[in-house]
Amino acid sequence: ELDNFEQREITSITSDKTGNLWIGSYGGLEKYNPVTNEFTNYNSTLLMPKVKKVSMVNNLTRDRNKGIWIVSNIGLTHYQSETDNFKTYRLTGGDSSSEGSNDITTIACGRDNVLWMATYKGLTCFDIDRKSFKFVIPIVRDKESMLKEQIYQIFPDSHELIWVSTPN
Repeated sequence: ELDNFEQREITSITSDKTGNLWIGSYGGLEKYNPVTNEFTNYNSTLLMPKVKKVSMVNNLTRDRNKGIWIVSNIGLTHYQSETDNFKTYRLTGGDSSSEGSNDITTIACGRDNVLWMATYKGLTCFDIDRKSFKFVIPIVRDKESMLKEQIYQIFPDSHELIWVSTPN
């Protein structure tokens, strides 16, 4: 029952290694503990304390160690269960002319523990072990481009190929 849930416009759900459900929404992030039937609200200022605007959680995923990763309009955020805190990684320092974008729309974890993310500027990956981003494919709106449209979903298959869905 979601009577205590603050935001009902859910964008993503995943579970962690202890069985809690993590629920992303247009208003932020909630954790549901099915054993105690309690919700914990992680308001957007916990995700990025210096950002005053409310961040929308666009998507959630787990890495190979079942760590929780959150993507939003402020970047990539990792939930650190040991300290009950968050660490945010930003693709850019806010310069709109750079390759990447901090407004990440979707995420998936590959077999090699690399996170694959879509932004409005293209496909980007994040090496969890090295804590580094790599811009992979830009979105260029011309007929010669490999990627012309926004990426809706990312699917890493068992052969380590990365599949993306777009509107066209």
